[in-house]
Amino acid sequence: MRWSSSRPKTRLTREEWDFLTRLLLFRSGHRCECCGQDITGVSRDYLEIQHRRARGMGGTSLEETNNMANLLIFHQRCHHWVESRPGNPAGPDGPDLAEQRGLWVRHAYRDGVPVPVEEVPLVLYPSGRQVFLDPRPLPLFYIDHPDPYGYTGVVTFPGVRPAVRTPGEGGR
Repeated sequence: MRWSSSRPKTRLTREEWDFLTRLLLFRSGHRCECCGQDITGVSRDYLEIQHRRARGMGGTSLEETNNMANLLIFHQRCHHWVESRPGNPAGPDGPDLAEQRGLWVRHAYRDGVPVPVEEVPLVLYPSGRQVFLDPRPLPLFYIDHPDPYGYTGVVTFPGVRPAVRTPGEGGR
């Protein structure tokens, strides 16, 4: 008899990681989601996936651990920078630079339930534009509002001119 757990699957196979890497590269337009630099010709050996909400300290028990809103694609050096927890210019008690940009998300709870990571905006570099990441693998785009079904902003597809929806237009 095989043992099973009610905990979500958080260990992915090499094939699953390769698939997620391709999805992240598509979503980012082949740009590092930390520094914005083109990573088209960069070897996969030098690209790393960042979990916005850390897998440690209980993060692996959350269903969102490997969803698209919790994952970012970085250069290896950018990943090291985020993981080094760069200092907060306002002092040690506030969020650090990576947290201010949404590259790292603190474990937070609302009414005893973890706050979904997709509710925390990501600040794109160098534009400073705040976007929200959809937790589903498709569609792959940045959204300008935390509720993609009721939103009235701009949808950005890498390499495609932005489409603007007007209020009351509906659809997905």
